[in-house]
Amino acid sequence: MTRTTKNIMDLSEEMVKAEGIDMSGLYENELYIHSENVAHLSVALGITFGLNIQELLDLGVGGLLHDYGKAFIEANILYKPDRLSNMEFYLIQGHPSRGYRELKAYNFNDTVMQIVLNHHEKLTGQGYPIGKHNLDFLVQIVTVADIFDAIHSKRSYHEERSYEKTFEIVKNEKGLNPIIVEALKTLIENNYKKEGIVI
Repeated sequence: MTRTTKNIMDLSEEMVKAEGIDMSGLYENELYIHSENVAHLSVALGITFGLNIQELLDLGVGGLLHDYGKAFIEANILYKPDRLSNMEFYLIQGHPSRGYRELKAYNFNDTVMQIVLNHHEKLTGQGYPIGKHNLDFLVQIVTVADIFDAIHSKRSYHEERSYEKTFEIVKNEKGLNPIIVEALKTLIENNYKKEGIVI
């Protein structure tokens, strides 16, 4: 992790804590690690694209909180190793809206809130919760980082995948910004090690 990325991440975590949100206490370990990874990757991508400090902080805070709504879903559903029922899938798909509603009680800016609400939307309009296709560039960054980490990392329902296999899947995912996907591939090739994020 570069000094700049670490500084932005430290500030982002302080901003979340300042609002009284204890992520390590609120999230299960798998969700906590995923949120940290998404935030790290998003900030590193933001630096690659030359974004300003406020935008980088928005990526850091938005990345940390993008799955906030999942904290309100029962763990036996969230980490279910088997196929989800239609109702369980419906609950999972509701987490962006739930996170957005819950975070309205805090003082996060509109960009962070849009990241939380729209990180599962696609440029094709085929995502959720509403099928939006006109997405802010920062939302697009977090979306790519989120999908990459979800596919690559070991989860309750799949084993860890190699970087090569992960990018093969990500590149075939419709509705992602291909420029961001390619930038992430370059970033990973130059800065990732098997034991974790070293951006």
